[in-house]
This record gives sequence, structure tokens and C-alpha cells, in this order.
Amino acid sequence: MWNRAGFAALLLVAAGAPSLALCADAQTPACAAALDVIMGFAKGGKNQTPLIVASTPDTSETKSYTTETLLQADWSAGPPAQPLADAFLSLPAQSVIDSCAGVQAELAKAKISSGDDAVARVTAVDPDIVALPSYGARVLSLSLPIVGADGHDALVQESLCEGPNACTGAILLLLKDKAGRWKEVSNTLSPTPDTTQAPPS
Repeated sequence: MWNRAGFAALLLVAAGAPSLALCADAQTPACAAALDVIMGFAKGGKNQTPLIVASTPDTSETKSYTTETLLQADWSAGPPAQPLADAFLSLPAQSVIDSCAGVQAELAKAKISSGDDAVARVTAVDPDIVALPSYGARVLSLSLPIVGADGHDALVQESLCEGPNACTGAILLLLKDKAGRWKEVSNTLSPTPDTTQAPPS
């Protein structure tokens, strides 16, 4: 297992920014990419339901993938480069909120709640209600993006839940444009968990 912090530092040096660390602030490549993804969800579509960003990333999406199956997945506009896919699958998911000191402040400025306490409040089950079809807010969980060695592409795992049985997950391929903004250019839906395997004894 690679050390995530060491690999991230290597990526940043390769990208020409040796003085930056992933946990520094929202200006590092991974944190900036995460912030752009979050703001895209907040502004995208006509859904006016508030967005809440979870502290804990959803780690279920990548467990069924190997590099080969990830590259062969049904990408909307082409798969990532193999070195980026290798890095993405080799490193444990890390919290954007915990890793990026500046992100939570930026979210607060945009009136986006964040943190697991905020998620717990909006997803609390009312025992007097038999079924809760939807939450009072959309809940976005995402991993800290893994940025490629050239600093221009990244992979991020995300899950968006609008209710207890209304969650969709995907792995997003991002590219940084000339203005320095990260844009989604391709995605693949999260694999369906394999329920045929017996649990470990």
C-alpha cells in the first residue's frame, strides 16, 4: 500500500509546486479540484434543494474495481490515463473537509453546510414516519481528488443522496482548463456491490 501523503507530495513536486501540501488550503490542486466539484453540484441543474457536504467520503465505489476493469468501465467520454487510475485505486479515500483547511470556509461563504453533524441532522429518521422518501437537503460525499503527475487531470469518487433509497455514485475524470478551473470531462457510474460473495468468517 502506498503512503498517500508521500504520493501526493510527489505529484505536487512533479506538477511544479513543491511548497504545497494537500492539507494546506483550498489552493492546492486536489483541494481546488474538490471545491470546483462541490460548487458544480451546488449550481448545477434546477434543483433548489440545499446541498450539504459530508466530512466522511463514501468508500464503497472503488472496492469492486481493478485498474483493468476501471479503464474498461463504461466511461461517458473516455477513461483516465492508466497511471492516474493506478494511483486512484492504490490510495485510501481521504476526507476533503479534513484535508483542505480552506474548503469549509469557502463552503460557508457560499452558504453550503458541511460536516457529518450537518448530515446527521438532515438525514435523521423520524420514528413517527414510516417512510422518509427524501431528505431536506442533498448530501454529497466525495473523496479528496487524486491529481495526475502533470497537474492537469484528476479522479474523484462521489456519491449524491437525496433520500434513504435515492443515492447515485460515480467516479469523475476532471481536467483543469486554461483558467485553472477543474471541469468534469468523463464519468462512470459506481459498480454495483457484489452481493454473491459470502461474508468473511
